[in-house]
Amino acid sequence: MNDPYARPAISGSVENMEQYTILLIGYPIWWGEAPRIVSTFMESYNFSGKTIVPFCTSGSSGIGSSAANLEQLTGDAQWLPGERLSGSASQDTVMEWVNSLGLNLEEESK
Repeated sequence: MNDPYARPAISGSVENMEQYTILLIGYPIWWGEAPRIVSTFMESYNFSGKTIVPFCTSGSSGIGSSAANLEQLTGDAQWLPGERLSGSASQDTVMEWVNSLGLNLEEESK
């Protein structure tokens, strides 16, 4: 985490990434940042024309500058404001937040 240019390898890939138009990108927050492997992921795909919603999990820290830093890696994607969710957040709490985004996810899944 001390090296902002570190890019750990990812062992897999997302098949047919082009089919997705909305992505919720979640990660634990470490010292106000996403783990460096998330940067590897963000640099591995073309996110142009996609909507990205970042969220992090943390016991106490906020989302910090993590979303803004990841946004710089994605080019022409539309980024919505991120959210910090506690590790104890219920499924209802998470769904309430997702539904508040107004993304019309049911239409996207057809």
